[in-house]
Amino acid sequence: MDVKRVGLAFALGVSALGVGTLSDGILGAARSPTPPMTFVIMGVYLGVCQLLVAAKGIGLRSNLATLLGMAAPLSLGFVANVVFESREVILNQGLPLLLAGCVGPLAGAIVAKAFPARKTSE
Repeated sequence: MDVKRVGLAFALGVSALGVGTLSDGILGAARSPTPPMTFVIMGVYLGVCQLLVAAKGIGLRSNLATLLGMAAPLSLGFVANVVFESREVILNQGLPLLLAGCVGPLAGAIVAKAFPARKTSE
């Protein structure tokens, strides 16, 4: 496990909240519920980030630390929704946020597994 990769994964997970806020503003949802496309954009963003961060050519078990590091901030956002928001907000924003935070990095790690491992020069 590389601590730098996990730290980078966590930072990219936190930045996904900014990506979601930016896409929410661009899609024009200032006074309306969050559009579902916002969560799709966040999931794709996290998938691409996980593809770049994850070690290539190895299984999901070896990339588990980066998966958890990337999903942790959005999982904490879900917990904050559960604690502070009403039931409708949890269903409309919390569950899609949790799905985007878990499915996006998982898809990125699966794609990273398909790439060949990098050769290290000695």
